[in-house]
Amino acid sequence: MAVEFCGTSITLRSGGIQRTAERLAANPHFVFAQAQAKGYGVVEFRPKQLSTTLRMIDDVTRQDSEIETLARFTVQAGRAVVEPI
Repeated sequence: MAVEFCGTSITLRSGGIQRTAERLAANPHFVFAQAQAKGYGVVEFRPKQLSTTLRMIDDVTRQDSEIETLARFTVQAGRAVVEPI
């Protein structure tokens, strides 16, 4: 069918971190879930593929907070498969 990338608000307080493993087990179609890190996704659209980079911020209350890559994924045109890169 299709793929979907979801995220939460960068400043939303974490809730239900203890249930992440349970939610992943109940939803085997989920490729990735991380309930502790706060951040954002950067999506790059190209004719033959889409790539998403999930970026994590150390401390959302500081303007000089460190930012790092949490995960990267790609989806090839015509395939409803999320692949880690």
